[in-house]
Amino acid sequence: MIRDDVRVSVATKDSSANDQATYQFDRIFTQDATQEEVFHVVMKDSVDSVLNGFNATVLAYGQSGAGKTHTMFGTEKSDQGIIPRSVKEIFRRISCHDSGSMFVVKVGRRSVLSTEEGEVS
Repeated sequence: MIRDDVRVSVATKDSSANDQATYQFDRIFTQDATQEEVFHVVMKDSVDSVLNGFNATVLAYGQSGAGKTHTMFGTEKSDQGIIPRSVKEIFRRISCHDSGSMFVVKVGRRSVLSTEEGEVS
């Protein structure tokens, strides 16, 4: 399930002050969202842009255990994440292209891990 235009309020560290920080999100995916739904919402426009000659970047950010790796890569062929789905879609569309154009596809992956507060490796 996908919820659009969501506002979330979070209590600050100093709970005695009754302060809250409010964040506005364009979209939130619930735990029931499928990999296919996430791909179509998050990556469809990026795949279109890549095939028109532009670079695209996707970033998964969150705490350990939040599902970043699962969202990016998935688990099995039937539950592929957004990276394998994007690559599959790019090559599917290239193979259907009959203009005689040449395509060069380059993919990079970076993983940044925070091991302690304030320390990034």
